[in-house]
Amino acid sequence: MPESDWDITTGDGSVALELPDGFNGELDAHTGDGSIRMNDITVSNVSGTITRNNVRGRLGAGGRSVRVRTGDGSISCARASVRKRPAHDDAWLKPSPRTTVTRRPPVTNRR
Repeated sequence: MPESDWDITTGDGSVALELPDGFNGELDAHTGDGSIRMNDITVSNVSGTITRNNVRGRLGAGGRSVRVRTGDGSISCARASVRKRPAHDDAWLKPSPRTTVTRRPPVTNRR
């Protein structure tokens, strides 16, 4: 699980997330002109309507925020295979070359 919230944005490119087994977080994904593909990933406690370009919901037991935005690109979320399992917690993120990843500081008084 990420140790802090994630903000993943790209104006013109795709984002591919490979999530390890047992990953927990709150997913908020949106693309302006692309699609979102969820491969072997379960999203629960859905907020709003899941559409081809918008997904908001809980991954696993929930936890830190994982916010993903693309202007003109697709977003894919897939289960990381056992042989590709990351060596450390933050390695599951695989941004495209034009992707900006911002780690937000922890919020201590979250409601």
